[in-house]
Amino acid sequence: MSEQASVTVAEALTAATRNAAATLGLPGVRGQISPGALADLVILDVPNHLFLGYQVGWNPVVSVIKAGRPVWTRKP
Repeated sequence: MSEQASVTVAEALTAATRNAAATLGLPGVRGQISPGALADLVILDVPNHLFLGYQVGWNPVVSVIKAGRPVWTRKP
């Protein structure tokens, strides 16, 4: 029987954001929310980050922000 690697929700989010930006050669400017960053982010309708690990097959995206400006917002 093989061993399964386990990843926490926080580790998965880091891999999909900060680590992905670093892989693309964009560390410090993208992949995080901090002063001087370009404010590329997605706003989700979830109570906290832990919720993402338990819900599959639905779209929690409320808004997409690119360079500090909304580029898509879910219609009510």
